[in-house]
Amino acid sequence: MPELSIIVPVYNSAEFLRRTLSSVSCQLFKDFECIIIDDGSSDKSLSIAEESASLDSRFSVYHTEHRGVSAARNTGILLAKGKYIAFLDADDWLDPELYFKVINTADKTGADITQWNFTEEYRFRSRKQKPCMEGFFSPFENPDYFTGFVTTSVVRLELIKRNSIKFKADLSIGEDILFSLECFLCSSGNYFINDYLSHYRLNGTALSHNISADRIRNFEAVFRNFEDNFPAEDLKKNEALFFKIKLILKKMAVVTVPRPDYELFRSIFPEINERMLELPGLEGFVFRMINRGFEPLVTSVVLFIKKIDARYS
Repeated sequence: MPELSIIVPVYNSAEFLRRTLSSVSCQLFKDFECIIIDDGSSDKSLSIAEESASLDSRFSVYHTEHRGVSAARNTGILLAKGKYIAFLDADDWLDPELYFKVINTADKTGADITQWNFTEEYRFRSRKQKPCMEGFFSPFENPDYFTGFVTTSVVRLELIKRNSIKFKADLSIGEDILFSLECFLCSSGNYFINDYLSHYRLNGTALSHNISADRIRNFEAVFRNFEDNFPAEDLKKNEALFFKIKLILKKMAVVTVPRPDYELFRSIFPEINERMLELPGLEGFVFRMINRGFEPLVTSVVLFIKKIDARYS
């Protein structure tokens, strides 16, 4: 049995897929299987995946009809045989030492979830995520550790299967946020490595790079249902992290939709509207600008940033 199972959902990612899969083959850590789920691609993604599998026996390729990234990842979980599981998007790439460092750390610390830092890759620049202290952490006590990404951590497969954690197929955004949250709720220990070991592409083909208001509202409804199942005392304990998750969706209404949607921004999770105005730094400044009616200026800045980074191509 391999030590690690790497799940790569693929949908029309031919432009970037060779680099992604090559970064897996070149890992210093050798004891892995890479399960590629081609989600009904209509470009050359499937042939590229099959070519990689012909060159590296650790790769396997499964072709399904197009059902979305959640279904593809769930298929990968069912097929996985490793002690640990990792998820990789088809347009991202990894540093060669990533899994060597992460698996060694997970084995030494006994952590259920081992997370690392990463670099956002725009077309014209790179931006490192802010550093966090290395060591054991709880995202409920310090939400700075919660990214909402499943691609920046390795999780014990037994934790996922024992707790029947799955990606929610009825979500087209935020499915990784809820999956990560459920894993953390079930985890007995999390460890953070403050090394920048992977690269998250922000001008690729990922669905989350240019989303609709309906998809954001759908996530709001699903998350509210999730939140409603918590006892009052648990809600209080998780308040800081739940605020961050709601804030992520709020920011999507300004930054991630094709144009800022201020009606959507105000109407989703309205219970945090006042609290947002008290946030420090640039984030709080932008929210106060919107609140004071400077929406055209904020829109101009957002659209300019999108243009120079080609972030939503």
